[in-house]
Amino acid sequence: MPFFKKSKNKKENSAAAPPPAPADTSSEITPDKETDSRESGVTAFSAQTLLQELQNRQAEHPQDLEFIQSRLPEIMEICGQHAENPEPADAAVRILLSPDRMTAFLYLLPPADGGAEPEENDIISAAQDAGITTGIDMDLLKQIYQHRSYYCVFPIARGTPPVDGENGKIVDHFSRIRQIHLQEDSRGSINYKDLNLFQNIEAGEVICDIIPPGDGTDGIDVLGHAVPAKKGNAPVIPQGKNTVLNEEKTALTAKVSGEISFQNDVFRVASRLTIPGSVDGSVGNLDFAGDILVMDDICRGFTVHAGGNVIVYGMVENASVTAGEDIEIRKGMNGSGGGFLKAGGNVSSLFLEHVRVTANGNVSSETIINSNITCGGSVLALSGRGTIIGGNISASKSVEARKIGTPSNNETRITIGQAVQEEKNTEHLSAELEEAVKTLEKIRLNYRYLTEQPSVPENKKEIFNILSEQKALYEKKVKDLNEQIDKMLRAKPNYSKCRVKSDIIYGVTEISLNHSHLIIKDTKEHCNIYYKDAELVLGTF
Repeated sequence: MPFFKKSKNKKENSAAAPPPAPADTSSEITPDKETDSRESGVTAFSAQTLLQELQNRQAEHPQDLEFIQSRLPEIMEICGQHAENPEPADAAVRILLSPDRMTAFLYLLPPADGGAEPEENDIISAAQDAGITTGIDMDLLKQIYQHRSYYCVFPIARGTPPVDGENGKIVDHFSRIRQIHLQEDSRGSINYKDLNLFQNIEAGEVICDIIPPGDGTDGIDVLGHAVPAKKGNAPVIPQGKNTVLNEEKTALTAKVSGEISFQNDVFRVASRLTIPGSVDGSVGNLDFAGDILVMDDICRGFTVHAGGNVIVYGMVENASVTAGEDIEIRKGMNGSGGGFLKAGGNVSSLFLEHVRVTANGNVSSETIINSNITCGGSVLALSGRGTIIGGNISASKSVEARKIGTPSNNETRITIGQAVQEEKNTEHLSAELEEAVKTLEKIRLNYRYLTEQPSVPENKKEIFNILSEQKALYEKKVKDLNEQIDKMLRAKPNYSKCRVKSDIIYGVTEISLNHSHLIIKDTKEHCNIYYKDAELVLGTF
């Protein structure tokens, strides 16, 4: 950085004058902490004097003080060399730039042995000669000149930082959480009434608005260089089954009317079939691709099949209920030895008695009596009576209850750790793959027919476009299903989360995992049974 021009009024006999003694740092004169450095007129230096102005501004710009402190040894050395210079010298200016070039700093070195004091234009020119063109605080430069503020670092220019663009966002019109609030009463029973399970939506209705990311506003550093702003991140669009973007891609809308839910990080719309009464002779067997809501009972001997969820507000008798997703039965099920439930997701019922249940997810009930249950998740009987009595219970993960068995020694068999979920998922995916391949072949046949025509007729163009879209979708679906099935077949079993937990386990209860068996003949309390070193271990909690 430039020094000030030498004064023409130098002492003629300066060479004969004895050189000034080196500064004695132990007796440096430093201003009082309450003294403004611009009024101090100090001619000795120290870390305190150098940093005083930045400390006064620390609350507003703490990064200034941090930067100068990191350069303090270098600044102190420059000041020391200037103070110890035996030759006459004019006042000098030093300029520093912050690493991001958003702040410029200036400090003055006083004249020595009759050297020239700085002129106002000299200070301004020094800043300009350093290339500083933007954000110069001219008032501060004038004050530095007027007060001869030596040995003090000042922030004399600030750039304009860029303002990064705001991230895009999704503004939901529907809740992402299904409003199921299960509450226990004083007896520990769950109240299944007054639950808002579904959100209805009409075709074309907006599910969520898509706010695009902002571009931001560029900044400029003290040297006049542009500092580009970062554009915001685009939002992840939660587009799922039966949803479509509008032409402007500013909104996600429903493709069909039905019930909207948020699953696996996407919104999906499923058409729903509502039965206002019971499933009986007036309705017949049901086979529906979406969700089925039964406001009363499912009577003996009838079959209900849904591609989505099955919700039954009443009871289920000796009937068969199959769902691609969850099954919920508000008043319980007595299958009389012939009732059957099969769910691609979870099964929840007030009670299960003499029922066969297969689920890829969890099975939850207050009471499970003499039932055969197989699930890919956990079997849970933790609310109400929380009892499992008799039957065969098989879960990939855990079995948890308040009580297992009875004092009358009803035999209960429990198996944990079986790869039920993987097997069921593989079966389900294989069936889905088979259907997808059949559909794809039909689409390809029609698509091929149209592409072989010399030109697509005007009245067939819309059909052709739909076929093109469907062809791409099903080709991707077939590929994804094949990859999922292959991954499942290569997966190894993991027994680390397999548990049987219960406050009380009565004999006789047999527990199995892999090739290990544990038979509980006497009543045990606070049981935590887990797998370790190829054996089942009876622990406590």
